[in-house]
Amino acid sequence: MIYPQHSRWRRFLFRLYLRRLLRRNFSECRQEGALPAGDDSVLWIGNHISWWDAFLIYEVNERQIHKQFYAMMLESRLKEYRWFRHLGAYSVQPGRKDILDSMAYTRSLLSGKNNLVLFFPEGKLHSAHTAQVHFQVGLSRLLAPGAPPFQIVFSVLLFDYFDRPRPRATLYTRLYKPDPDSLASAPEEAYNLFYAECRTRQSLETR
Repeated sequence: MIYPQHSRWRRFLFRLYLRRLLRRNFSECRQEGALPAGDDSVLWIGNHISWWDAFLIYEVNERQIHKQFYAMMLESRLKEYRWFRHLGAYSVQPGRKDILDSMAYTRSLLSGKNNLVLFFPEGKLHSAHTAQVHFQVGLSRLLAPGAPPFQIVFSVLLFDYFDRPRPRATLYTRLYKPDPDSLASAPEEAYNLFYAECRTRQSLETR
């Protein structure tokens, strides 16, 4: 497993670089919905449709939430982009015994204070046009009995161009409180209801 190595000066430089990059590539970046508050750590669950997903959530955290950022990333990709360790990325290898170490490390982060852990439950990139998000088994391990108390945020990222050459990114967010009696299936069902609602809202947007 590859662990994160946060670096304050690298984070500062990346923040400047990312904001310039977002201005160059998007006509607008907006966030709609509730965001977490307080000291409890946050498990952030989002759809994974593009290279930009983690960067846009990272930026929302930097501007509005101000927690220590972490993101679970496929080990093969993290080896390719090792610099991301300094922004909080750590590795996971689905199908390998190492996944238990990654999940244990994630739970340790969530048991602390003021951490935000980004988790893409699909486990890989999917088309933005997919009708439903299918969760892999990793999330159930994080929500198993005995898990530390933490906040959960659902997010759905969608893009539209309208009359502009660059897309507008909209990040919809919602706070989620699981039912302790049905942890196995409820998060996926609740997420997909929210996902469908966001897609409907986005389809009604006009210029």
